[in-house]
Amino acid sequence: ERTIWTMAEYNGGTAPERQPVMVYGWTLPKSKKIAFQNLFRTDDNISKENLSRTSAARDEVVAALDSGSASAAITAFEKYFPLLYGLVVSVEENPDLRLNSPLNFTWSSAFDPKPSKPQFYTCYTYRFEACMAVITYGFCHLMKSAELIASAGGEGEEENWKKALNFLKTGAGIFEYAADRELNRWLDIPKEKPLELNLQVCKAFPGYILSVAQSLTIRKALKAGTTSKSVMAKLAIDVWRKSEQFHLAFKGLPEYKKDIDANFKTWLVALESLTKAAAYKYMGASSYEEEKWGIALSYLNVAASDVKNVEMPSATSPLARYRNEWQGCREDIEHVQRSYANENNHIYFHKTIAANELEMPDGKTLVTLQSWMPPQPGYNRL
Repeated sequence: ERTIWTMAEYNGGTAPERQPVMVYGWTLPKSKKIAFQNLFRTDDNISKENLSRTSAARDEVVAALDSGSASAAITAFEKYFPLLYGLVVSVEENPDLRLNSPLNFTWSSAFDPKPSKPQFYTCYTYRFEACMAVITYGFCHLMKSAELIASAGGEGEEENWKKALNFLKTGAGIFEYAADRELNRWLDIPKEKPLELNLQVCKAFPGYILSVAQSLTIRKALKAGTTSKSVMAKLAIDVWRKSEQFHLAFKGLPEYKKDIDANFKTWLVALESLTKAAAYKYMGASSYEEEKWGIALSYLNVAASDVKNVEMPSATSPLARYRNEWQGCREDIEHVQRSYANENNHIYFHKTIAANELEMPDGKTLVTLQSWMPPQPGYNRL
């Protein structure tokens, strides 16, 4: 999709309005294979078969994650979940089960700055496996939606956007389940763990994912051209507020300054700055329609100031993939600000007001999550 437009196209009215759709380039966590049938001490043939099936399904998950294919991983997880929860239920209901050797689960993090050589975390509880499996399944939905958004354009654009919205709404529901039903039940969570197992971080993901979905809805509305600027402003304010909360969830962590990857922190600043600028831009456009020229310019002055906080990545930066998107959004804001300033300075001569005097209404949530629950256990005894 084209993201950079010339000044002549902006002045001629052929350049489209922009709404940032911000999805970070997380990598799918990885894991290591486990042969459950060799670890559990049992002479029951049905139990052995159940354990072998569970191992085989988990091996498919590991292989799919290694391939980096979100689609393949989604399919593999949907086969694995009934067997995983069957194993969890069987162990919880039979405390007398014995192991031939220690059972440990190993996972990497979606936030690992070196995904080609990830750091692995090992834990001996089934809660670790359930939490990481569900959260990784949520990341698969987020990454699949990003693929669809990136491929939008041409005849299949509407269908891709519709599919992306469904993946986003389901992904938000998966993260909500992980935070409320899995992480909340884990009382002895280790200190050394993947960042996504921090409850504060996991709880922030549903709102963030819905902000992406709502940004996509705004883009569709911009293309249709039938939604009022005042409604667009409220939708964009909701996106900004959710993005702000996502940023704050990470800034509030003790490890934020030292342990979180610098590229991700740069992206978080861009996320909050660009979504805030878009919200102020639509507020300005709404005021412009009401012929409040000075107030319209005041909103755009704030927006133009905020986009200056976005650090444009170099061609060799890991963030280079976002450069065109970020630059397109910034140029859109700056063009509108210059246009309003020229009109007001030469025609209307209305006073501008300070940023802290500008009204900012409550946002409007249009997109809601799709609740998710794991399937019924595939078995209940070993």
